Amino acid sequence: TQQNHVPVVRNARQVLIQLYRKTLEEVKQAPSTSAYRQNVEAITKWRLSVCEATHSHKEIEMAIEAGIIEEIIDQAKMELELAPYVINRRPWEVPNDWEPPILTVDGFEFDW
Repeated sequence: TQQNHVPVVRNARQVLIQLYRKTLEEVKQAPSTSAYRQNVEAITKWRLSVCEATHSHKEIEMAIEAGIIEEIIDQAKMELELAPYVINRRPWEVPNDWEPPILTVDGFEFDW
């Protein structure tokens, strides 16, 4: 909306649906057991269901509770842009030679 100096997106609902569907396809490249994929899928599927359940931008904003619809579009775009980076970095893989750091507190050692 114009009040926050964000250009109005008249077809915001359709834009969001398209972005969410693309994000769900993109994260399929991550293992289904990875926390990254599970979290992105859960949030994105819920947001997609909100968009599919109503045509009202105001209802979408109220249900998602993440700002005005144009800001929600920006968030969806950023998530979609982030996905290939995360997938290429493969944070769910632990190197074979990795050892957990040891934290020493008052003479006691704790591994993380």
